[in-house]
Formats: sequence, C-alpha cells, structure tokens
Amino acid sequence: MLPDDFFWNQVPVPLWTWIDIVLGMVAFVVSLITLLRVSSVRAAQRRERALMQRLYGTDDLVSQLQRGADKLASGDVESRQLSADFIKLVGEIEGTTRALESGDKKAVGNAAAVKLVVGDYFTIPFLENCFDAAHSAVDLLIYRNIQISNVFLLEKMQAAARRGIQIRILALGSTASDQVLDEARSIMPRPIPLDSSTLRQQLESNEILIAKTLSQQWLKAEKARFGYRRYDSVPGMHFARVDSTFRMGFIGTVQSAQPPRYEERPYILLPEKSPAGKILRKHFDDLWKVRETDALHIT
Repeated sequence: MLPDDFFWNQVPVPLWTWIDIVLGMVAFVVSLITLLRVSSVRAAQRRERALMQRLYGTDDLVSQLQRGADKLASGDVESRQLSADFIKLVGEIEGTTRALESGDKKAVGNAAAVKLVVGDYFTIPFLENCFDAAHSAVDLLIYRNIQISNVFLLEKMQAAARRGIQIRILALGSTASDQVLDEARSIMPRPIPLDSSTLRQQLESNEILIAKTLSQQWLKAEKARFGYRRYDSVPGMHFARVDSTFRMGFIGTVQSAQPPRYEERPYILLPEKSPAGKILRKHFDDLWKVRETDALHIT
C-alpha cells in the first residue's frame, strides 16, 4: 500500500513542461486541420476539372482532331501541314489537361461551390429564372438581343425592376463593323443569320423594340434600374450574373462544337468570390464602363 503522503512527495512537473505539452498538442491539431483542408481542396479541384471537361467536351475534341490529322496526313503538302497543326493542337490540349491535373495551382478559390447544371442554358425559362431568383442585381453579357426583346421576358424584367433589382445588359451592337459581325456569326448559337447585314438588321430591330417598350410601358423608377449598352468587338464569352453567382456556359465555341438545341446545353454555377468569378465580374464592369457612350436611348 502507498503511504498517505506519496503524491505530495513526488517531484512537481515544471510549468514550462506543461506549456511544451500544450503547444505540442495545439501544433498537432493545426497540422491535422491543415492536412484535411488540403485534401478537401484537392478533391474540390478534381471535381471542378471534371465539370469543365464535361462542359466543354475536351476529350471528344481531342479524338476528333486526332482523326482529322490522320486523314490529312496522306494528302498534299497543304493537307500535311494542316495535319501537323492539328497534332500540335492536340498536344497543347493534352498538355494543358495534364497541367491542370497536377494540382499545382496556387490559387484555390471556392472550387467546392462550383456546380454543373445539365441543360437549359440561355433559354427563355433560364433567363426568366434569372430575374425571378434575383434579390439585388442581374447582369447579362450576350451575343445578340433576340431573346431580350421577347415580350414575356421584358415583362419579367419590368417586374424585377419594380421590386428593386438593378439590371445591366451588354449586347453585341448593330453599330459594330461587318468584320466583327461576321466573326460573331461563326460562334453564334443556331439559328445563324445568313450574313452580317442580316445580323445587323436583327440587332437594330430588337434594339428599337426594347427601347420603345421601356419608353412607353415602364415607370420612371423602373427605367432608372435598367441599363443596356452595346459593344462593338467580337464576343469572347457570354454569361449571366444573378446576385453573387455567375451562370456560365459555352464561351466562344464554334457552332459545330455546340449541342444543336439550347435545352441540351449545360452550364456551371460559379461563385463571384472565386478566382474565375472575380475575373468575370471585372470583365463585365470594365466593358460596361468602356461602352458608357453607347447606351440604348430610352426616353
């Protein structure tokens, strides 16, 4: 049996020893949390890359380019040169894919919040939902304005403006050059205008209809929350921003790479605070500022 004063006679543990123990435990916990966060981020990055590959179909594109290169390789000098260009492009795509899969990106962002929506990109229901779901703002960067001039969508926009939603629309303008309109046609979703003159007429008639509707039917407070500006360069992308989330799909893809129907086109939901979201927001704001002098005239 231990004597009654056994515990009292033990050598006391110095305070600094207890401090070392506590600090060691804290360091272990911090290291564990860091490891878990790194693993979570890498998994999120893999999911994001998989979504982007599904969205743009890069694997199918590589296969098509390779088949084309094989067929051209046995042709004349020009065909063989084109085949070599295809092979080089395939290598660049595969190299970029491997670089993304390496996980060496320093900017992590909020990749886990990126979500893929399987279809319905930029249909009328898609655009109506943008205005129905908004609590503060909607920005649209679009190729052409045919959907914006839709009478039912104009009513949705008016209802949104009435409840305080700020609306900004950037669209390819009827004042753009023939060269710009021709290049725009090459990446424009179907149905495709016959030529630049036809596209110009479509853009102009829709601009007139939008301006006339707002001037005659919208209240002053509603018009004050609506802005429409025209840009005159080749459209590199289009997207919708609803409050703090971007809805983005097919950026500058050629017509043959796109699904034939709007309902089949997927898109991603991208947080505005993510690295890509910040770039898209700056792109829109910069273009909006540059095109200040080419706003749609609404009385």
